[in-house]
Amino acid sequence: MNSGENPIEISIDKEYQLSANFQLKDSDLDGVPDRDDSCPNTSAGTQVNQDGCPVQGDVPLIAAPTPIHDASEVISIFSNHFNNVTVDTFRTDWSQSNFEFVNISNNQTLRYFDLNFVGIETVNQQINANAKTHIHFDYWTADTNAIRFKLVDFGANGVYDGVGNADDTEHEIVIENTSKNNWQSIDLSLDDFIGLTSRKNLAQYIIVAQPSGTSTIYLDNIYFYGDNGNGDGGGDDGGGDDGGETNLELIWSDEFDYQGRPDNSKWHHQTFAPNGGSWYNGELQHYVDKENTTYVSNGTLKIIARKETYSTQNTTKEYTSARLNSKFDFKYGRIDVRAKLPSGTGTWPAIWTLGSNINEPGNYFGDSRGSVGWPACGEIDIMEQNGWDKTRSYGYFHWANTQTGEYQTQGTTTFIADSASEFHLYSLIWDETKMQILLDNQVFIELPNEVSNPFDNAHYLLLNIAIGGNLGGEVPANFPNQVMEVDYVRIYQ
Repeated sequence: MNSGENPIEISIDKEYQLSANFQLKDSDLDGVPDRDDSCPNTSAGTQVNQDGCPVQGDVPLIAAPTPIHDASEVISIFSNHFNNVTVDTFRTDWSQSNFEFVNISNNQTLRYFDLNFVGIETVNQQINANAKTHIHFDYWTADTNAIRFKLVDFGANGVYDGVGNADDTEHEIVIENTSKNNWQSIDLSLDDFIGLTSRKNLAQYIIVAQPSGTSTIYLDNIYFYGDNGNGDGGGDDGGGDDGGETNLELIWSDEFDYQGRPDNSKWHHQTFAPNGGSWYNGELQHYVDKENTTYVSNGTLKIIARKETYSTQNTTKEYTSARLNSKFDFKYGRIDVRAKLPSGTGTWPAIWTLGSNINEPGNYFGDSRGSVGWPACGEIDIMEQNGWDKTRSYGYFHWANTQTGEYQTQGTTTFIADSASEFHLYSLIWDETKMQILLDNQVFIELPNEVSNPFDNAHYLLLNIAIGGNLGGEVPANFPNQVMEVDYVRIYQ
């Protein structure tokens, strides 16, 4: 027997009952076989993990602050002070982090170390936070510069299909760490999670650390709180609001309350293909100015994409469609376009804006507003749909950094169930500080209007249906006529 080891004593009595005495190994040779013999580096601090071992590294000396919110207004994921929902896991199998529960001043706390990113899931008890206003959590770190906190809603089907598919949505907020070695109480407004189209089926809560792979974070008191007056949250499913714009004046519109071709004083048909007789992005159509492609009837504008052979600029295409430019440009305000979208596979409809200073041949403004390339002019996609999933509406911004010239983009998608059968309102709110894209008056993406992006010059509106290409995808051989129907276009300032 080696020094420091203790035997296992086994005895059998006359009734053939077996008893055993397992004595601890005195690994640290301090003469006392105790808990410290099963824990490495027992000289570490006084806080212990779920195994009773001292926690390694920098450790909070006190527990997280006691929550100030009343239990009646709280839905709690993790806290010693409230009844918590059922959590499936505090560390998903796709996480890149180590995890343990630790005891800080008799208060159970979550500890994530060697943290890149981690997911907490409540899949089997998804949270309806539509009636809440904020999410709160307390965190402590000695080495993390910033964290990104993401909420993921699984949508009405309650199943994770992947963001961009079905009805799943998510949004992430960056939190800069301003104080190390102290507990920080974070309260995030749920209205700031503008990428969420619903908060009825929240099931994932993801934390990403910077720097990645080496950070340690302690978490406590993760809960939703507040009462926004919506009762049980069964009202509007929107993740945003109407942008708060008031006192706007209508400055330009087309109500399409006439018959025939689109009003020539308001619309320009852009037909010149600027990419050697073709359009960009691998699109398959020619844009034409023909009566059977754009016309107004029964109070709406119709833009028709059809399968027909058409030749121009020494190039023959098998499809035609239309691309309209507004003959009006503006800086700041609100655009509303009420429209139905085409349902067919292979169609790529768009409601969008470009900087009027773009040097694209064939557009209405030419070089009258300046002459810069794309994306330096700035592009705002109020609505786009791909050609294979008509349950998503894209909202995107494209631009070139005004200081570095680097191409930049930011965007997301939102769920829409009936874009081809029902009219929906597609909107942009744009001012000196921000740009918001809305679906049916609900903001689903926002971009700060900063010095480094070019959204401080006039833009004009475009309406079109592209066919095939990057976002249109494969076009079926049997391609019936496809229609984008526009009820009205309104611009306010």
